[in-house]
Amino acid sequence: MVTTARELLGLPILRRARPEVLSGHLNVPVRWVHTSEIFEIDALLQGGELLLTTGLGLVREPPHRLAAYIEGLAERRVAGVALELGRPFAEVPEAMVEAAKERELLLIAFHEVVPWVQVTEAAHRLLVSKEVTGLRRMSVISRNLLAAVARGSDLPGILEVIAREVGMPVGYISKDESEVWSSGSSNLPSGPYKTRIVQTSHGPVGEIRVPEAAFAESELLDAAASAVGAVVSATPIGDGHRALHLRTRLNDVISAAPEFGSQHRRVLTELAIDPTPLRPTHAFIVIARDSTSPAPLIETIAHRFFGVAVASETALGVLVLAQDAMRTSGSAEDALFQFASDVRRELPGSVLIEGEPQRTMSDLGRELHDLQALVADAAVRRSEHIIIYRRDTTLLRLLAHLDDVSDVERFVSRELAPVLEHDAHNRPPLMPTLLALLSSDSKVAAAERLGVSRQTMHQRSQILEGLLGLGPAAPLTRRAAATLAALLWQWRTTNTM
Repeated sequence: MVTTARELLGLPILRRARPEVLSGHLNVPVRWVHTSEIFEIDALLQGGELLLTTGLGLVREPPHRLAAYIEGLAERRVAGVALELGRPFAEVPEAMVEAAKERELLLIAFHEVVPWVQVTEAAHRLLVSKEVTGLRRMSVISRNLLAAVARGSDLPGILEVIAREVGMPVGYISKDESEVWSSGSSNLPSGPYKTRIVQTSHGPVGEIRVPEAAFAESELLDAAASAVGAVVSATPIGDGHRALHLRTRLNDVISAAPEFGSQHRRVLTELAIDPTPLRPTHAFIVIARDSTSPAPLIETIAHRFFGVAVASETALGVLVLAQDAMRTSGSAEDALFQFASDVRRELPGSVLIEGEPQRTMSDLGRELHDLQALVADAAVRRSEHIIIYRRDTTLLRLLAHLDDVSDVERFVSRELAPVLEHDAHNRPPLMPTLLALLSSDSKVAAAERLGVSRQTMHQRSQILEGLLGLGPAAPLTRRAAATLAALLWQWRTTNTM
């Protein structure tokens, strides 16, 4: 931690010397305290010292040499000079005062004699104590920054951690000045400020800025720059700061759904999650209960199952957009259940809501809109299931779009697709059997209605259950969705219900 001349002059032994500041500022940092009576002492100093002298080596020097003495110390960037008045000098020579003022060097006059050995002992005790305290503080700060990086904090989150440590707002500006970030809602610190270049494996990408008045040592700035560099480098999409900016803009995309403009399409394209016929975009929403900033963790888990994945926090949950599902030994449904289970393991009580893979931007816009409507439903938010499959939410989706005929058509086609596909290539068709089952009290009654044997009806009903997911354990919403789709299909094809 930095020790200033003001703190040193506050020591009891130095207060006894009755110090008088003749030039410079007391907030100057002091690295060490040194005593010397040598005129050419400047060559032996390293900078940052507070030099104590009685002036014995200066007493016979002319004014221009006294000014040169001050000039030499200023060139060595010493913290300041303290001249003890007494036998050599009754007052500080004017040439020394003028030279110190010109160079803005701290010049102090001691009006009482104090033992230098006691002064240096007290000063060095303070300096060493603060150095140890500083090392301990840096250890804590480093742990805090490392923990923030490990948690997957984004750039604003890391800047918030740094701002808390220095006690003032901090900012980051990219190398080409196209990206500007600041802690909290504060503006980027204006000058004067301290800076540190942020380096990644690709070279310098920007700099962090901290106000000069902030309590920020050089080591802290170095650690802060390293943490920011780690966040930029660890961003899984794009090249660091640009990808972070795109993530922020992704929230605008979510808010714009279902209508996407060109700017929203561009964000999805640059994040490599724009849907195409060959690379559909999968969408999920995770309800993460009692968890703060869960998006980075959920995104990390998603990367176990998808080649590309981005997670973004919304008002109602964490939206995950993903592409390129990893190949696994099990089915796609098994992989999805494992994804939801991994999320639940890390975030107890979480629920994953499956969306439908989309192959066009407009369809993805509708899907995002539907998912947000689903997650707002009270029954969905109360669910204790690990995962809510899309086939179990189709009725809720339809209710949100009953005024849209095209959405009703899509609902019917989606719900009955396996049966309609079967009927297009096989005889006898299964749709009459499905309608008979839905309009009868039992399989026996349905068999009588169609004029087939009970065994035939049993076989057909088993095929239908397998195609539509209507087994004994199927939830009521699934059965209701299949029933409604079948009735709407009948109405569409025969104008009867």
